[in-house]
This record gives sequence, C-alpha cells and structure tokens, in this order.
Amino acid sequence: NSILETKVAERTKQLNQIIRGLAKEIVQHQRAETSLQQSQAQLQAIVDNLPAVMYVYDTQDRYLLINRQYETLFNVKKEEVFGKTVYECWPPEIADIFATNNRLVREQETAIHTEEVAPHEDGLHTYITVKFPLKNSDGLIYAVCGISTDISDRKRVEKALQESQAKFQKLAASIPGMIYQYVLHPDGSSDF
Repeated sequence: NSILETKVAERTKQLNQIIRGLAKEIVQHQRAETSLQQSQAQLQAIVDNLPAVMYVYDTQDRYLLINRQYETLFNVKKEEVFGKTVYECWPPEIADIFATNNRLVREQETAIHTEEVAPHEDGLHTYITVKFPLKNSDGLIYAVCGISTDISDRKRVEKALQESQAKFQKLAASIPGMIYQYVLHPDGSSDF
C-alpha cells in the first residue's frame, strides 16, 4: 500500500510540474498573442492614416488589404474588395496596367516606381506608385504591396507650364524676325 502511495505521490508531483510548465507556456502564449494584436493594431493605424492609397494583392492579383484612404477615394469597403481580382474591381484597360506592374514586381523581385492612372468620379487621376514584393520567412513572394500618391494637380500644373513655355518660345522665336523687319532710315523715319 505504501508503494502505491509513493508512486501516486511521485506521479502527482510529475503532473503538477507538467501543469506548472503548461501554465507558464499558456501565459507566454497569451503575452505573445497580446503583443501581436498590439503590433497589428499599430500597423493598421499607420496604414489607415496614410494620406496615400495603400493596398496589397496576392500572387493572383486578388486584394488582401486596402487602407482607409483607398476606401474613401474609391468609395468601397475592405469587405467589398477582399479576395476580388483587379479585373473584378477596375475596367479592363486599367486592370491590365495594374496586373502588369504587379507581375513585374513578382518577376524582378524588387520594388518598382511607376505612374498609374485610376478613374475617380471627376475623371482620371494620375498616381505615382511604389510597388514592392512581400516575402514570407522562406524568402518567397506571397504578395505585392502598393502605395500610390495622387499627383494629378502636379501633372496639370506641369502641363500648363509646358504650354506657357511653348507660347513664350514661339513669341521669342518671332521677335528676331520682327526686329529684322524693322528698318530705321538715316533721316529718322522707320518702316516695318
């Protein structure tokens, strides 16, 4: 009987050690989960407060993530685009460009900087876009992230400046001809 009690006591001691070890692991796991949730919340706050449009596509060009600016500018919700392809969300001519740029990022395995155009309610807007690969712990690309800044106002100003410069150059080019045609006579009279 005492042998049985000793074995039970030893086994109880072992089980208590296992329980303490499991309890410690559970606490560590809960702390790690809390830390991960805090990190995710911080990242989401950063992403949602970017003044630029931000989005993530998987390797089949399906949306994984969009930020609040994207939702606001394109009048959609995350839930409406999640899992949809660029072809389900954009006109084919726009989607082709987006998909081509995403493919370039995946093939080159590096960031690209490009201009992209997207339709808004008031017409087409031009964006300067940075797209870069997102890689897993094995170094394999699982997604493409894009950050796009609307430069439509800048493009309009550049176009107006170019038109103004062209007018000035045309005027300046005609001035030598005008001076050449002006004739000052020795008696002080002049002709054009």
